[in-house]
Amino acid sequence: EKIPQSILSLECAYEQVSLVEHLCSEFTAEILKREFTQHLTLQVSIDSRIAEDFEQALVNKSSGKVAIIKEQNAMD
Repeated sequence: EKIPQSILSLECAYEQVSLVEHLCSEFTAEILKREFTQHLTLQVSIDSRIAEDFEQALVNKSSGKVAIIKEQNAMD
């Protein structure tokens, strides 16, 4: 069975990396790419059926400091 995936781009401060990585592990999300600038931008692939719960957990546990800057659905 193919599981629909959502691709999220997350922007956070370096001190929030462990929180984001922990939530990715908890929600079985795969970190596809990391970009290091003044912030850290992560591209994450997650099961579309739980993407909203993942986003809510990111917002709640980071006190709104992790920004979800774009979202798209992946075909595969």
